[in-house]
Amino acid sequence: MTGREEKRAVVALGGNAITREFEEGNIYQQFANTRRSLKGVLEMIRQGYKLALTHGNGPQVGNALIRVEAARDLVPPVPLGVLVADLCGGMGYMIGQSLMNKLIRHGIGREVVSIPAQVVVDKDDPS
Repeated sequence: MTGREEKRAVVALGGNAITREFEEGNIYQQFANTRRSLKGVLEMIRQGYKLALTHGNGPQVGNALIRVEAARDLVPPVPLGVLVADLCGGMGYMIGQSLMNKLIRHGIGREVVSIPAQVVVDKDDPS
């Protein structure tokens, strides 16, 4: 380093920032909401922050479970853990693609990487 402390932050995008209440939650709405939610992220990057973005998936996993149930007689069901992993990859792609496009449009040369992650939940967690 050059004597200056690097600015780092974690930014969490809630699942409701990507699928908003009273919306259908289709992929076009999700991309549009994701792009809007990244305005503040872009500003932080301009200020020199190195960021880690994380996201929720509440509305998305609910919709995915409905799709699994609706297709139950046509294809084998997918367990919740696999649905969450699938959403993690898809949402990571959507956020990463939207952010990369925004950086390119603003002439900012930063790399964007999407990393799926697993979370351990306490078996006694009341939720």
